[in-house]
Amino acid sequence: MNHKEKRGIYNVSFNEKKATPINSELEAIENAIIEYVIHYVKGWHNIKRDKGRGAEHIKLHLQQGSEGEITIEELLNLGKSIREYLKIFKEPFLEDENKSGKVYEWQDKNGIRFRVATDINREEGLIPPLSPSDEIIISFYSDRNLNQKMQFKNPEVEAYYSTYTPKTKEELKDLVNDLSINLGYIDTSKITDMSKLFFQTSRTDFSGIEKWDVSNVENMYAMFEEAASFNADISKWNVSNVEDMGSMFNGAISFNADISGWDVSNVRDMGCMFAYATSFNQPIGEWKVSNVRDMAAMFNEATSFNQPIENWDVSRVKDMDSMFYCATSFNQDISNWNVSNVENMRCMFIGAKAFNQDISGWNVSNVTEMRYMFYEAKSFNQDLSSWDISSVENIDDETKDLICNNHNNVRRM
Repeated sequence: MNHKEKRGIYNVSFNEKKATPINSELEAIENAIIEYVIHYVKGWHNIKRDKGRGAEHIKLHLQQGSEGEITIEELLNLGKSIREYLKIFKEPFLEDENKSGKVYEWQDKNGIRFRVATDINREEGLIPPLSPSDEIIISFYSDRNLNQKMQFKNPEVEAYYSTYTPKTKEELKDLVNDLSINLGYIDTSKITDMSKLFFQTSRTDFSGIEKWDVSNVENMYAMFEEAASFNADISKWNVSNVEDMGSMFNGAISFNADISGWDVSNVRDMGCMFAYATSFNQPIGEWKVSNVRDMAAMFNEATSFNQPIENWDVSRVKDMDSMFYCATSFNQDISNWNVSNVENMRCMFIGAKAFNQDISGWNVSNVTEMRYMFYEAKSFNQDLSSWDISSVENIDDETKDLICNNHNNVRRM
């Protein structure tokens, strides 16, 4: 991009058409971009080129009426800080491959977005106004005698660039399955159902997903199930409207992001939520789970998990089948849990080799299913003789022996 070859300004305008950005290498265009960047200043901007042939100054006429000059040398120095935030995308301007071009975008450290595009053959510059108050002024040019305000219009050339705004889960799924699309450019604010969105995805780049607006989502069932590479920072998601998180991270073997701050107060289903999430071990003990009914297999083979969850209100939970099945690290005090509504504790601690907490005070009077509850829980050695198991219909001999004083009350099938 030799600036000596440029003459004049060729502005192009954005339209609403959807495009598919393709990630490109930074170094190939970095210096050329920085050389022609004008730093962001809020408000309306008029840009004029200094008539002086040697200085190559760029004047900024700011909304407040002040003026400032940035030389090419200063812009290059400015680039040292911009470099960290620069992101590049390549996309077609038109179907005509002879008019293909590049769109560049980056963020400064304040989160302000910059955009600029060029035509590969004609080296055209463009500037999209983001809004009257957040307009970013950038262009490529080299005409030393330029003394006109940019109009940012050219009916002969169209540039395609947009934020994708899917309205249905199907539309969203098509976008996330297109591996060339950065997830940060998808507006998810209209989506209510994200169930199985990344199920068995081959995607490895989840950058931008942290920006998603999930405030209207109600269903996240199996959202990242078997998404083997997923481990993005989604700590700031607003999940306050989600009701179903069943199997959400089931088989997401890399996932270990801090989601301790999530508001899960409306969630009713957490069954299999972290099943086979073998890396997960985050402090979720302050979650408000009082509306959850299903915790079956929640930590099934979550072999790393060992966080304190004694403060959980599980008083509405009915199903704890396989909840800590082969959760080989778990050994936290859950003696204060109110399990009075639980009906199913089958396989609850099967293979939980480390678990040995005093749960003798649990009210299990509504439990009907206790088969294999402590099978292969090799460390468990607590006195459960005070348990009322008069409602139990199904139990294995090993569990029955643990509750030796009450086993005569067990009804066999």
